[in-house]
Amino acid sequence: MAATTIYFGTNRRVLAESPARFGNDFNAEKPYCYRVGEVRVTRRGHPWRDGDAAYETGPARLYPETAPTPAAPRGIPGSTRLFDAMRREMRGNPRDALVYLHGFANSFESAMARAAELSDAYLSPITEPETGSLARRGRAPLVFAFAWPSDARTVLDDGLGWAYAGDREEARASGQAMARCALRLFDWLDRLARAERCLQRVHLVAHSMGNWALRNALQALVEMAAAADRPLRRVFDTAFLMASDIEDRALERATWLAPLFDLARGVAVYHAGNDRPLTLSDIKPNQGDRLGHLGPRSMQALPDRVQAIDCAAVSRTPGDGILRHQYYRLAPEVLRDVRAVLAGRLPGEIPGRVPVSERRWRLRRDDAARARLGSG
Repeated sequence: MAATTIYFGTNRRVLAESPARFGNDFNAEKPYCYRVGEVRVTRRGHPWRDGDAAYETGPARLYPETAPTPAAPRGIPGSTRLFDAMRREMRGNPRDALVYLHGFANSFESAMARAAELSDAYLSPITEPETGSLARRGRAPLVFAFAWPSDARTVLDDGLGWAYAGDREEARASGQAMARCALRLFDWLDRLARAERCLQRVHLVAHSMGNWALRNALQALVEMAAAADRPLRRVFDTAFLMASDIEDRALERATWLAPLFDLARGVAVYHAGNDRPLTLSDIKPNQGDRLGHLGPRSMQALPDRVQAIDCAAVSRTPGDGILRHQYYRLAPEVLRDVRAVLAGRLPGEIPGRVPVSERRWRLRRDDAARARLGSG
């Protein structure tokens, strides 16, 4: 079966160095400390039919962290080695990259499996270096996943409570680790010679509670960049906010997701009003309506580069069933839509979209595509 290399960063506790194993709590040093590495994930089947058994996460390898020396006063961070490895792969095998932030109740292994699934599903166009044009066929993007320490369970051990609150706090406290990783990327890009750069794009995918982690990462990044007197970099082409477990005005607010507009050229919000887990989030005190339910509350309050895509008609998928929360990686209609966005299709020219209002679209259910996948 095919295997995919996933590059990762994580602020989870390191239980073993070689092969690397991780716990479901924070790094032993501090929540803002993180390690980076790579892992091979093998595809054993198809997620539509085989569910979580479709992907198997293999042993992880951590990149070494070199201590400071007279020749290298700052040492060589593992992230420098990771960015170098990703650049070499993107130049040698031209393709885009995805940065993936997972949601609630994931283990390290399941987060990596989801990342590999997106690599297989979110095919991106290939830029021909000689002409700058797009090749006819897509290619699986390279994926970097940040694995924050969600608890890998939906219910507490005593069976009396939902594990949501703990994961939400862990996502909040992981913001600084993600921001530090981003600043390392900015530093690395600043030192990279123009001739060594690749022409490929980088995109962001945040699912569910990963959007809450993103909110806290953005706020930490704004503070750190201001303290260092440096601007934010536009590193992302498109930011895909999937089934976002965050309030529906988050993109309007400077203290929430609005800084994303400094980092991303475009923002695509995929939402579904029948998403059951987000209904549970809605009723939590002081949280309000979710961005992943009906999309942004006011499109007029947002830049023109924001698009909202209603997935309610296509949100039911095998394995997820009545929860309707995993359409971002399972629904064939959503995968086709994402591929069209990655290919640069204009919003009104993407097959399967029905216009609802300005910059709002609804996806049509494609029964023929679902029949080809099987009943699940």
